[in-house]
Amino acid sequence: MRWSAAWLRSACHSMGLVSPIRLSAQARSESGRDLMTSSAHADWTNSRRQRLADLDAARGDANQRSADVEQILWAITLRLAAEFQGYARDLHDLVADECVSSCNTVPGFETVLKLALTAKRDLDVVNAQHESVGNDFSRLGVPIWKALEAAKGAQAVHGWKNTLTTLNVARNAVAHGDPQKFAKLNSMNCPITEKQIGEWQKSLDELVDAMDEVVSNYLVGLLGINPPW
Repeated sequence: MRWSAAWLRSACHSMGLVSPIRLSAQARSESGRDLMTSSAHADWTNSRRQRLADLDAARGDANQRSADVEQILWAITLRLAAEFQGYARDLHDLVADECVSSCNTVPGFETVLKLALTAKRDLDVVNAQHESVGNDFSRLGVPIWKALEAAKGAQAVHGWKNTLTTLNVARNAVAHGDPQKFAKLNSMNCPITEKQIGEWQKSLDELVDAMDEVVSNYLVGLLGINPPW
């Protein structure tokens, strides 16, 4: 049986059991003001991006042999897809945690509720494509792509979905050694190059910022609290 976040909200609010939000946060600067972000965002900005930077540094040490550089670009592509999937899964965990912790349940029952909200999650078994991200967050009551479109516009959402589509085609081409998928990338005008990886990274940075904002607004509405940043 899957319990939804909407069910938890109804049950908890009927009993007046709302607790303060507990997302850990990190200060960042945007448009001249300090903001706070979720711990998932902080990990993306720090440890996840550092691992990508370390791989990129290895590219500079490859003596510019084309075969060596190509292998490193492939490794960065795999890592970039994996790190975004990790971010999306971490953010999903935070939403589930906050939904559960807002209900002061019997000790030990929080674990049961958390498992119910995260069991058979797409992000645990398939790539972070726009369908899997949408499916998982919808289970917590977050229509993530509609919310992103409302906040950032249809053009931005189209671009982010395209990024996830092309990045995952590239990821699968490398992971499975699939010539047809490499050919598909070329037909999509997205060969795995330094420039293309940079465009994917920039797009994902923007998507991570937007997802953090949208999920924060959702938690504010769900738990009836002031914005945590």
